[in-house]
Formats: sequence, structure tokens, C-alpha cells
Amino acid sequence: MRKSYAISCLLLVATFLFVATAGVQATIDVNADIPGVTGGATGGTGICNTVFGFYNFALAFGGVLALGAITYGGVKYTMAAGNPSGQSEGKAWVRDALLGLLLLAGAYLILNIINPDLTKCGLPPTLDRLSAAPPPTVGGLPPGLGTAGGGLTDAAARSSLTAAGVSVKPGVSLEGLQQGTVQSVQALKSQCGTSCSVMLTSGTEGAHASGRCSHSNGYKTDINSSNANLNNFITGLPTIGTRSDGAMMYAWNGGIIADERNIPGVASHWDVSSACAP
Repeated sequence: MRKSYAISCLLLVATFLFVATAGVQATIDVNADIPGVTGGATGGTGICNTVFGFYNFALAFGGVLALGAITYGGVKYTMAAGNPSGQSEGKAWVRDALLGLLLLAGAYLILNIINPDLTKCGLPPTLDRLSAAPPPTVGGLPPGLGTAGGGLTDAAARSSLTAAGVSVKPGVSLEGLQQGTVQSVQALKSQCGTSCSVMLTSGTEGAHASGRCSHSNGYKTDINSSNANLNNFITGLPTIGTRSDGAMMYAWNGGIIADERNIPGVASHWDVSSACAP
């Protein structure tokens, strides 16, 4: 009985030593360089490669210690013939060493089953700078529809508006009207529908507030406020605050529609501003 127990222990030790040695040779690559901050978990240099190598080395070293304890326990059991106390101590060495091996193997297997990434080492990828999202548009219009382009001729602006079903009050000049302004009015007519009558009552002519994003530069136009359906559509848009003169402002197509229906000294109308960089 004692001989077979000792032979079994020696065979177990030899088998594990062979497996551990082969595993260490296959996975551990000694690197004397100072670890940097680059590199991956396998191959090359870097702190992750160092940690990964130490992790494998610790597993192998723990296995070697456990196998040494098994060898010691087996020899002690064999040499303690007729000494129950010595044999019990030898068995305890072997039992504890086997439990240690089971713990090592079990921990590794559990980590690989639950989340294999826990047994790997790698640095997170460098985050690329995120590009700014295009500004949201109202009414489901595609991004870029309200982007202001170059000034149009009166004929070109008038033709585009007429084709979209927008009328122009006689005497109104559209010379120099920005493409984005025309598109904002076209989109307003399109989204409001056939029940909305849209008419331009002022363009680049006349006396208006000066500035970069002004009527004279083609970034603003006035439209009628006499159509109830049009008024209801505009007042249903998201509000973005009140202007200094008390006009409520609504977000539209990257620009603003200001309610100038009740401004003292000003004829009732809606003030449409297209996107403009001041």
C-alpha cells in the first residue's frame, strides 16, 4: 500500500513537472528592458507584457511549489513506515498541495469561463477626437439645408421661391438674398403644407437693423402673419428665448423665426433669420 502510494505521487509529480515546464517555455519571455507604456499582452515590450509574463510565472511557480510539497509528503509517508503520526503528516502535505493545485486551476478556469478578458492585459485604444454632430433641424429636414451660401440674384431667388409655392409682395427686392435664407423659407412652406400661405413682405430692401446677419446682407427676410395655419405652425416650434425688444424667438432650420406681430411701431410679420456666423 505504501509503495503504490509513493509511486502514484512520483508519477503525479513527473507529469505536472513536464506540463509546467512546457507551459513556461511556451509562454514566458524574459525581458530585461524597462517596461514602457506601450505594447500588448503577447509579444513585444511593454508593461502589459511584463504583467502577463509575471502572471504566467506565478501560476507555474505555484504549481512547482505544490508539486514539491506532494513529493515531500509522498517521501515522508514512505519513510514513516510503522509511524502513524508521520504517515498522517505526509498525507496532509499531499492533500494540502493537491488542494492548492485545484485552487490555482479552478481560479484560472473560472476567470476564463466568466470573463476571459480578466486574464488578459491590454491598454485601452486611443480615443479619436469626436467630430461635432450636425445641429438638429426642425421638422425632419436633412442637416445642411439651412447653411447659408452665397448671395443670389433677385431673379434666381424669386424663381426658387415661386417654384416652392412662396409668393413675393410687389416691390420687394431679393437681390443678394442668401441661399440659406431662401431654403429656410422654402422649408417653412413645405413643412407647413398647402394650407399655409407664405408671402415674403420684405427682403434686402428698405431700412432694417444693420449688422453682419442683417436684411441688407441677405440673412433675413420678413413673411406675412395673416395666415392662421402658418402662425400656429410657427408657434408650435421650440422656443429659444425672448429678444431684447420682447419678440419671442423660435428655432427653425438652424436659424431663428422671431415673432414681430406685436412690436410697437412695426407692421405685423414674422422675421426669418437663416444660419449666420456673426
